[in-house]
Amino acid sequence: MYKVEAHKKYKHYEYCVAAMDSGHRCGYVKTEDFDFAYKKKYDDLHDFITCHGGLTYGSYTTFSKSHGYWIGFDCAHSGDAPDPKFKNEDNEMYYRLFNSGGTVRTKSFCIDECKSIIDDMIIANKALNGGMRIGSKSML
Repeated sequence: MYKVEAHKKYKHYEYCVAAMDSGHRCGYVKTEDFDFAYKKKYDDLHDFITCHGGLTYGSYTTFSKSHGYWIGFDCAHSGDAPDPKFKNEDNEMYYRLFNSGGTVRTKSFCIDECKSIIDDMIIANKALNGGMRIGSKSML
């Protein structure tokens, strides 16, 4: 399971930061049907979107009652550490096994990474689709 720490909008896009039971955070950005990234496998997006550890998620899901196709990344890579404030009896073993002195990736860090993903998506949309339009308003 996870705990949503942030669910906000940036440049018309929704993003979400979640703290996983393991103590690591993940960041997600909701794509829209006009985006080049919509319904794409996250492995096919690495040439266009960069983020911490690369994209590791792409699926239909619901965060904070917002259903759609989300792409995202995790902070459970070599060099990352679980946040001690999420340690409990259920995940204590995980902390002992995987807390090797890495860096705790904060909520603020993940928010910045989500915003970077959004900025990359906007640039790629402009380059690949000639811009994004919703009705008569451009989002660029």
